[in-house]
Amino acid sequence: MITVKKTGTGLYTLIESSMSFIDTKKTYWYYDLNKKLLSEKSDFPEGLYTRKLTDKDIDYFNQWFLPKVNNDKLKPANPDYRPYATQLSNDTLQALEREGAYKHFTLAERQGLNLWAKMYELLKMPYEEKFQRGY
Repeated sequence: MITVKKTGTGLYTLIESSMSFIDTKKTYWYYDLNKKLLSEKSDFPEGLYTRKLTDKDIDYFNQWFLPKVNNDKLKPANPDYRPYATQLSNDTLQALEREGAYKHFTLAERQGLNLWAKMYELLKMPYEEKFQRGY
């Protein structure tokens, strides 16, 4: 995962996170687009840790990394994601309990009648309207 933060005029910090089963490794890259420098150190020391950026490098940064700068509102990976789904599931369960579905029907009967899915769809309408409006 790559995160880019603007730290000053023409200064950016790129954080590259590599995740494995047991740990997360973070590598920090510091860009100074004014001086056309890339470094592993934030103070841009001369020598091994710092190199000059070419115009091609800067174009690549502008195309792929600049759009990620301070983008806190990332879209979820799943386009069908609904932030209200947990609350709606709880409301569905409570509605079925109020209706007596758990007292009068066995699990097999409830599954056969599709009670949970029908109640979920019935209660979903107001949640979906709010979601579509952006509330």
